[in-house]
Amino acid sequence: MDPVFLAQYLVNRFGLVPGGVTPLKLQKLLYYVKAWGLVDGDDLVDGAFEKWTHGPVNRAVYEHFKPHGRAPIQPVALGPEHEPHGETKAFVDFVGHSYARFPAIALSKMTHEEDPWKVTPAHSVIPAALIRDYYAAQPFAANIPFDPVGKPYIPVQSHMDRAFTMDMNAADARRASTFRSYAEYLQRLEQAGYASRDEWLSRLLA
Repeated sequence: MDPVFLAQYLVNRFGLVPGGVTPLKLQKLLYYVKAWGLVDGDDLVDGAFEKWTHGPVNRAVYEHFKPHGRAPIQPVALGPEHEPHGETKAFVDFVGHSYARFPAIALSKMTHEEDPWKVTPAHSVIPAALIRDYYAAQPFAANIPFDPVGKPYIPVQSHMDRAFTMDMNAADARRASTFRSYAEYLQRLEQAGYASRDEWLSRLLA
């Protein structure tokens, strides 16, 4: 998909997260859509990402949203011809939701700890094959291909999540961070009251 339209779709979908979706956060959400799409065998984001100081950047998206500076980007209505549909929409929403809860700085730090950004020379294109091969070996790859009800769901691991499981053995840590399905994970969020507290999540689950 055109990266600018897909980026705006992500803003429209996740713009109500605390702190909004700034250009920095948007680049990271879009990058992870590309990364996990590549793992799934479908490059959903046209164009490449380059290694910049604060993480991977799609230059076309950077230029388009540059006037926003560090401010949250506002939703803009897109025609249906510019939005993802069907299985593609479900996949984009799934990846976006898995990462949208993290602040922009946390997402930037994540990319800095991952090989595609680390091993690519500054201001160079991050090779798609490197992105695909690296993320295919990560725990979240167990969620691919995406099946919201028929397979276990392993959320993205933050530093806090890893701190919670660091004293466990590998098997116990895996069990503690695995849900029976993505649908069950969303149900747990609703039961915990997050959906009623967070308008962005309530909209996503509607």
